[in-house]
Amino acid sequence: MCGRYTLTKPAQEVKKRFHLIPEMEASSYNPFYNGAPTQLLPVISNTDSSSLSYFRWGIIPSWAKEIGTASTFNARSESVLEKASFEKAFEQHPCLVIADGYYEWQTQGKNKLPFRITLNRGELFAMAGIWDKWITPQGEDLYSFSVLTVPANSKLSSIHERMPVILPVEREGDWLEEMSVEERKAFLQSAPSEWFDYYPVSSKVGNVRNNDVSLIQPIQRGTQGSLF
Repeated sequence: MCGRYTLTKPAQEVKKRFHLIPEMEASSYNPFYNGAPTQLLPVISNTDSSSLSYFRWGIIPSWAKEIGTASTFNARSESVLEKASFEKAFEQHPCLVIADGYYEWQTQGKNKLPFRITLNRGELFAMAGIWDKWITPQGEDLYSFSVLTVPANSKLSSIHERMPVILPVEREGDWLEEMSVEERKAFLQSAPSEWFDYYPVSSKVGNVRNNDVSLIQPIQRGTQGSLF
C-alpha cells in the first residue's frame, strides 16, 4: 500500500511539469515531507486539469452518512469495482496525485523499516487517483481521494508487496479523460523496476507530526533515527 508520500519540489517546478496555470501562486502551495491520510493534499482533477485542488486523502463516498474509520486512502486495482466506496469514483472521477517520492515499510523480523522510494532522477511523478465529493452535515462540500495500487514490481517487492499506480508521463493527461471502465482498467499496471530507486530513512516518518527535510535524508541503519 502507499500510506505516506512527499512533494518537496518548488512551486515553479510543479507548475512547469504539470502545465498548470501561471496564476498559481507560491503562497497557495506548500511542499511537504510526510503527506498522510486525512490531510488535505494537492491533486489535479478531471474537472480542472490546469490547477491544483486540495482534497482530503481517504475517500468519503458521496452516499456516506458520516466520515467513517475504514482505510480508504488506497484502492486495490484488482477489486476497485467491487467496493461501493470506490466504484463510482473509478468510473467517473479520476485525478492525478502528484509526488516526488513515497514511503514504504519493509518487515524485518519484528521490525518495520521505512524506505523512501523515488524515480531514478528524483523527478516529479503522478500517481493514479480517484476522488469523490461528500456533503458534510453543515452542507459544505468535502472532496477526497484515494490512490490506486497494484502488485509491486520485482525491484520494489523486496520492500513491500504493493505499490501505487504511477502513470507514464505521456499518459497522465489520458488518465483524466472520459473513457470506458475497461479502458481505464488498462492503466492499472505496475511501473517498470528500472524507473525506481530507494533508500532507508528515519523512523520519524512514522509520526504524522513530523514534517521536515530530515525525513527524506538517507540514514544508516543502527544510527540515530533508525529502529535499532
